[in-house]
Amino acid sequence: MRLTCMRAWMFVLALAFSATAVAQTITGTITGRALDSSGGVLPGVEVSITSPAMIGGARTAFTDEQGVYRFTQLPAGEYRVSFKLSGFKTLNI
Repeated sequence: MRLTCMRAWMFVLALAFSATAVAQTITGTITGRALDSSGGVLPGVEVSITSPAMIGGARTAFTDEQGVYRFTQLPAGEYRVSFKLSGFKTLNI
């Protein structure tokens, strides 16, 4: 009886600690592709993201040769994304 009770408590504690660890590791990703109005790829676009959920302020990346950008390890929340490239109007979404 005593061994069964101890196993039950160990199981409950294991569940409690694993739930806490999982809750702390939930993040998201913003990824996309920058294209012009004709569907042409836009490499070198400066893409910035901001959110009240972010610690440390805005993050910036540049699109690669295929126009792809990616931000990882983002906390849940609403984000503002800004696209800047010389010769084009800045786009904020």
